[in-house]
Amino acid sequence: MRKASRHKPRITKPLGNPPPPSMLIGLDVGYGYTKFVSHDHQRMILPSLVAPADMHTFSLGLGDNGHTVTVDGADYVVGEGAVSRGFRFSEEYDGWWTSVRYKALIQYLKQFIPPHSHVCSGLPLHVFNAVKAHEQVQDVIRHGLRASRVTLMPQGVGAFCAATTMDESLKLGRVGIVDIGGRTTELVTLCDGNFLAHQSKGLVLGVSTLFQKAAVQLATHTERTIDAYEFDWAFRQTKPIMIKGEPVSQEVLTRVVQPLIAPFLDELFRDMTTLWGAGAPGLDRLVFCGGGAALLQEQLSAFRSHYTVMPDSQFANALGYLTYARWTTPQAEPAIPAPATHVDSLIEVAAPVA
Repeated sequence: MRKASRHKPRITKPLGNPPPPSMLIGLDVGYGYTKFVSHDHQRMILPSLVAPADMHTFSLGLGDNGHTVTVDGADYVVGEGAVSRGFRFSEEYDGWWTSVRYKALIQYLKQFIPPHSHVCSGLPLHVFNAVKAHEQVQDVIRHGLRASRVTLMPQGVGAFCAATTMDESLKLGRVGIVDIGGRTTELVTLCDGNFLAHQSKGLVLGVSTLFQKAAVQLATHTERTIDAYEFDWAFRQTKPIMIKGEPVSQEVLTRVVQPLIAPFLDELFRDMTTLWGAGAPGLDRLVFCGGGAALLQEQLSAFRSHYTVMPDSQFANALGYLTYARWTTPQAEPAIPAPATHVDSLIEVAAPVA
């Protein structure tokens, strides 16, 4: 009699469903404002403001407490609510991504950005080649958002990626991008879609200084403390400045800020002339973007008569980062053909989620 086999029958388990594709996120953590967009058309912008939460203050429970986050056991208020605090963090230096302020902003976004996302973000051009900066930013984003993949690219180059989706002719010829932010401005040159690092420059120059000076001047006349963000919002007609129950008129705001714009543009145009020559004769196209572009739009013709200001310019880099993430992650969505954009120092990290 044949003995029964001592081997157990092999059971083939059905394969589970493959993991869903990563959410694609374009994230621009700016010194002035933080923006993100996702491939399912979500977007957000909030002031890059962080202040310690005063746990000893009595609360009526009428305000929005949803902007409080915890970092390393301490609570912080994030966004617009931090303006009215007696103290807030104001780090604006190279390497601020190691600060509590930056980490709190990332922690706040965690409620909107799902884990395992592919997050594409950027660094200012003048520090992009610093390897340590890449490691620090990638670490904060990867752990703070539990991202499965982090890609970094130079600011301004991201804006170019977004611009090509609006105007395909930018893929050809020599194009200059002027990305005017709160603290930094990027001058980026591309030729037939190729990033020319030797003809690009990052400047520590931004429009936040305009609002800081304007707020001080207005405060002197109104005898009321005015924050730079309050002036910014009022000038952009987002939220008025109230003085004794009455809003400050747009005429008054314009009269205060207008004299400050010319010296700012003089400095910017000097740097542009040094890089590209007067009027940038070697550029086929000149494109302005960033949060400062809309503010200065009428005066930009003083450098060159023919130029373009990107629509929705404050989101230019975030949209561009998302565009690049789409180009490099075709399995997440139907493939979108990419132009021949080459950035020699693009660094991306794929790491297991903690």
